[in-house]
Amino acid sequence: MLGALGDMATYTSNWAKKLDFTPLLKSIDNLLKAIRPVTKDVWDGLSWAYKNVLLPLAGFTITQVIPEFLNALAAALKVVHSVIKAAEPVLEWFFDSFIKPLAKIAGFAIVEALKLLTKALEGLSDWIDHHQTAVKIM
Repeated sequence: MLGALGDMATYTSNWAKKLDFTPLLKSIDNLLKAIRPVTKDVWDGLSWAYKNVLLPLAGFTITQVIPEFLNALAAALKVVHSVIKAAEPVLEWFFDSFIKPLAKIAGFAIVEALKLLTKALEGLSDWIDHHQTAVKIM
């Protein structure tokens, strides 16, 4: 295997000695010369856009848009507060007449369910204690 690889390296070296890389190198040089002005144009454009578009837009956003958005948000929160204050009697009635009784029923159901679960687990524990051989076989 090493011999075959050595032969292939020799073949490649002999083949490459016969090649004229001048056209390829000239083409690469030509490409690099063509890229330089385009690259400069792109970076000049980015610099111009940063100075003339992004910074003024950021300034406008910071000094105009964000403060007005925060003012609108504050006004909306004031509306929510006003609605809550106006609805307090209705909300209090709803809580006393509906939520409280429902919570009592749900609480009772949860307590009873926990009692049933406890009783079932105790029963399972007792059964296992009295049937050790069966449990070992399982």
